[in-house]
Amino acid sequence: MKNYYLIILVLAFIFFSSKCFAQKVELQINFGHYDITEIFEGGGGKKSHRFNANLRAGSVLNFNLKKDFSFRPGLIVGTKGRFLSTKKDIFPSQYIKSNLNIWYADVPLLFRKKIDIDNLNFFAEAGPYFGYGLKGKYHFREYTKYDEIEVDFFKSVGWDNSDVDNLKRLDFGLSAGFGFKLNLFTVGFSYFQGLRNISQLETMIRRNVSYELFVSYSLFDF
Repeated sequence: MKNYYLIILVLAFIFFSSKCFAQKVELQINFGHYDITEIFEGGGGKKSHRFNANLRAGSVLNFNLKKDFSFRPGLIVGTKGRFLSTKKDIFPSQYIKSNLNIWYADVPLLFRKKIDIDNLNFFAEAGPYFGYGLKGKYHFREYTKYDEIEVDFFKSVGWDNSDVDNLKRLDFGLSAGFGFKLNLFTVGFSYFQGLRNISQLETMIRRNVSYELFVSYSLFDF
């Protein structure tokens, strides 16, 4: 339950800070490809990470700093993870498909530069982000060479110990993006690169990465 208390606390902070300080409050929806780069010490077989689409949503505040600069903290909640499959030619008798989906509450802290071109309101933005893992689940399937399912099971992600399937709960990294604003709507593209190794194993490096399209709508303008 403490994970849900954290979300409620952050949402309350955003609401009250918007009433006191922020010039704008926006609702935002993100759609994109979410992956986890995985590097195994000493190799371990070629693996293919396939397209893994998910939706995320949240709220963003806007604090004007100068004429064309603003600071934009926010809270984005949704699933990240990866879809992995081994090649059939590596294991002649079998191949593996594995999904890992993790619910994260991400807090991006972005600085935006407005760029006006021919009366169009473009922008570029960049800054750090911090993430908190709420819950996650593995779905593992093992197939025979005849495409028959031999093993099929689900397992919940554990946090902060050395089990092979467990992850570090806290994440952080960098984000950059660009887009344009049209009246109360904003459309853009953003890239998130995790810097922290979220794996618990010394022989594996795991980092979150995502490519997102986002649409936001301004609710309040103070």
